Amino acid sequence: MVDTEGLLRKGASVYAEIGCFFGAGSVDDAGIITLEMEGGGIGEGIADGAFATIDPSWSRGDGFPAWGGLTLLVTGSEDPNALMIEDFLRGAEGGRIGADSRDGLRTLEVVLAAYRSDESHAPVAIERAKR
Repeated sequence: MVDTEGLLRKGASVYAEIGCFFGAGSVDDAGIITLEMEGGGIGEGIADGAFATIDPSWSRGDGFPAWGGLTLLVTGSEDPNALMIEDFLRGAEGGRIGADSRDGLRTLEVVLAAYRSDESHAPVAIERAKR
């Protein structure tokens, strides 16, 4: 389980470029997001200034004959598909799942910051929702 509360501490920032490039009309179909994190997340193992990039693009235009050619390389000791299925089954049985409403809220905060960054063409702080 990812510690989104610790990972996205006050001061974390987002820089994003988002656009419509591949024939999806007015739907955002390409983007790149850089997330700079504050230190102390994920078991206190994240250094100040550590970053991650997210590419939410759908880069196959209307004229492309078939969607495909995706290769996903995951490096680790556990199968992520098996972990997701186990998590789903645990939740279906009433147990604790890996993600909860707080994780969804933290994700929404990043998405909203990405759109603000795209509009301003500058990094922006992730604004935490009031509780």
